[in-house]
Amino acid sequence: MLNVARGRAANAELAETSQAMAKLALDRKTLPVAAVHEIAEITVPAVDRDTGDVDLRKPCLPVVVARVELIPDALEIHSSPRPERFVLVTEFITDPERPALITTLRGRLVSAAEAAVIEDTVTAVAAAATPHQVELDEGDLVWSHDRAVVVALS
Repeated sequence: MLNVARGRAANAELAETSQAMAKLALDRKTLPVAAVHEIAEITVPAVDRDTGDVDLRKPCLPVVVARVELIPDALEIHSSPRPERFVLVTEFITDPERPALITTLRGRLVSAAEAAVIEDTVTAVAAAATPHQVELDEGDLVWSHDRAVVVALS
């Protein structure tokens, strides 16, 4: 799986948080944290945000990417205002005119037992990852085969 910095300011943050996650995965093997296989800076052509067209007249941009362990059958975990507290996302619905813009989510609410596992995972990883944290609505946490796994830190 790839974590990709979205913008120049995010490059340093992704490099730092990915390094912290790599160290956490190595030092605390009992925590459900995905392994970080590689952190690299690549260059990509400039893209017009409105049209999605590549603009070859503009210089290429540096982008930090982190190659992280692929978690099989993973569903992204998001928060919910309902008593169930969490949603396992099965589909991201995007704006047809702007396909990079997510407008809504489809998924299922978690059970009480699943919520307890998610809460325990977030608490344990947050305690070990300070000053970094796990952001539920940013794709940092996934659900796979009855466990929550951290795939990014914020």
